[in-house]
Amino acid sequence: MNRKIRLANSNDVSAIAEIAVKCFPQDYISMNSKLDKNEVSRNWIEKHLLMEPFGFITVAEQDNKVVGFGLYFMIGGLSGVMHAEQIAVDPNFQRKGIGSNLMIESENILKDYLLLNLDTKLKKIVLTTSSENPSSHDLYKKQGYKLVANLGEMFFSGDEIMYEKVI
Repeated sequence: MNRKIRLANSNDVSAIAEIAVKCFPQDYISMNSKLDKNEVSRNWIEKHLLMEPFGFITVAEQDNKVVGFGLYFMIGGLSGVMHAEQIAVDPNFQRKGIGSNLMIESENILKDYLLLNLDTKLKKIVLTTSSENPSSHDLYKKQGYKLVANLGEMFFSGDEIMYEKVI
């Protein structure tokens, strides 16, 4: 088994979009009935790829197939604070350590990139997740994230929980 974590590129958009729809289907339902969720997801991922150097998508590859991704963007200008917008692993590849590996290696990629390209240190990563997704809470805590706030119901059902990791 060959596993690698790297920065995403335009060739990865379809695979990332497919995983995003599998893991976060409610995020890609459009009010415009002419758009399907796969198209909405592809458009969203393509736009985020254009955010570099202030936003990044990392991918987890296993045997040369994209099986997961992390989508990050800087908040507060050059503050060194990154928001992890989405972290996802294809359901067929979950519970194999890919999510942990993706988070650890993405953090290293972000540290190196920010220092080399923006002369900025990575100081903190923040993220939110649904209270209805307990397995994600376990993963974040295992990676050193601390629960900092319950933001209440924000998006769909359940409370949104905020975590942070000080680097």
